[in-house]
Amino acid sequence: MAIPEKPTFTTPPAAPIRGQDPTVFANRTNAYLAFISSNVTDLTGAINWQNTVFTATESEATNAAQSVVDAATEAADASDSLDQTIATAALYTVRHQGAHATAPATRNNGSALQAGDFYFNTSSLKTFTWDGA
Repeated sequence: MAIPEKPTFTTPPAAPIRGQDPTVFANRTNAYLAFISSNVTDLTGAINWQNTVFTATESEATNAAQSVVDAATEAADASDSLDQTIATAALYTVRHQGAHATAPATRNNGSALQAGDFYFNTSSLKTFTWDGA
């Protein structure tokens, strides 16, 4: 929501002061009362402007709060993706036995080969997967 230009106010006339010449006092009083009566339009405009600003601010705050919720959801999704990537990398590290000129007899950590373990044969330039046999 676009915020309209801030309203301006008409400068009030000089206020009457006790002890002034009665004619000056009366003229200033009349001018000041006329100003107050006409200033209702200025004040109404200012109140409407404030309401517009408050509404826009509230809308922006609501949008910001939703953005926080959306960002938290995205962060949780990213964290889940990271966990899956780490798990995949860990599995790959366990399964991949590296490059060898001949088929390895055990995993790189010395444990028995398992079905799905694989290595790259540097002699044949092919990748082989152990089928468990």
